Amino acid sequence: AVPHDPTEEGAWVSDAGHRDAVLLALGLVPFAAIAFLWFIGVIRSHIGRREDQFFSTVLLGSGIVFVASLYASVALEVAGVVEVQRGRPEALESVRLAFDASYVLAYVFAAKMAGAFMAVFTTMLIRLAQPPRWLTILGYIGALMLLFTIPRVEWLLLVFPLWVLVVSIQILRDSLFETQDAV
Repeated sequence: AVPHDPTEEGAWVSDAGHRDAVLLALGLVPFAAIAFLWFIGVIRSHIGRREDQFFSTVLLGSGIVFVASLYASVALEVAGVVEVQRGRPEALESVRLAFDASYVLAYVFAAKMAGAFMAVFTTMLIRLAQPPRWLTILGYIGALMLLFTIPRVEWLLLVFPLWVLVVSIQILRDSLFETQDAV
């Protein structure tokens, strides 16, 4: 919703409703991060006693660094929006800096941590069980896409939440079949 140059004049700067919508969206990010931390808990619970301490530590660490990068990115983005709301022309350089730093945190550091998370979890799955081949391939391809992502190809970041959705569905499916087998 924010243009590549956040200091350019136009609807973004003059429309308070648009800025409020951006602030609302940024305010929802912490809830997504909390849901992701729950996802990590589900993964660790699903693996149970079979988890490898090394891989589990790297998985947890990359997940936490991903969330921290996401939070820092959002904080800078909110600071930039607040500066735009103040409307002081001398603050435009600080707005540009805030948005540039936010971009680097989200599209470089957070993306790399998401890729590391995907690679570690996929490796853990292979070592612990016989996951569906398609899930393994999807995990490694997605991880490589995020680890070697090209700046300004923002849609690549959608790989991670889609992968989380697919893994969540697979875990729910496995749990459902385990429950039916136990009955």
